[in-house]
Amino acid sequence: MALPALTADPTIAAILKDTLSITVLQAGGKENVIPDRAEATLDSPVAPQNRRCFSGDAARTD
Repeated sequence: MALPALTADPTIAAILKDTLSITVLQAGGKENVIPDRAEATLDSPVAPQNRRCFSGDAARTD
C-alpha cells in the first residue's frame, strides 16, 4: 500500500530499486575517429530485497 506512494518520488524510488549508472567513460582521444576500444565504469547499487541474487563480482567482458 505504501510502495506506490514511496515510488512516486524519484529519489526514494532509486533507493528501493536496482539502479545502474555510468560513472566513467573512456575512449579514443581524437575527434571524429571511432576508437578501437572503449572502457566504462558502472555503479550498480542493488536494492536490499535483491541482494541474495548476487553472490560475487559482476561479470567482466573484454
